[in-house]
Amino acid sequence: MTSPTHTPGPWAQMEKGDGDGGLVILGPDRRGVANTVARRETGVAVAWSDYRSSEESLANARLISSAPDLLAALHYYAGSVGPSGMDDGSKARAALARATGEESAHA
Repeated sequence: MTSPTHTPGPWAQMEKGDGDGGLVILGPDRRGVANTVARRETGVAVAWSDYRSSEESLANARLISSAPDLLAALHYYAGSVGPSGMDDGSKARAALARATGEESAHA
């Protein structure tokens, strides 16, 4: 496995307060990973960062776009690991809670 070229975690999100439902996603260095602009009338979202290299921004975009698949895999894992396993699945459930908004991930 090669080392990731995306911005390392943890990432945090913070509402932009622009009235359009936009978010700023921050890396551990507190610099932007992505900014989202949600247009309520069209449902379009745009993500970008002025603080990352093109290679890192593309890797972040790949990671963000794979989120639905990663979420599905976590759902599967969290449901298949029980007390008899080496792991009780608590890390997977915590990640799921964060991804689904059940746990606050605000900066």
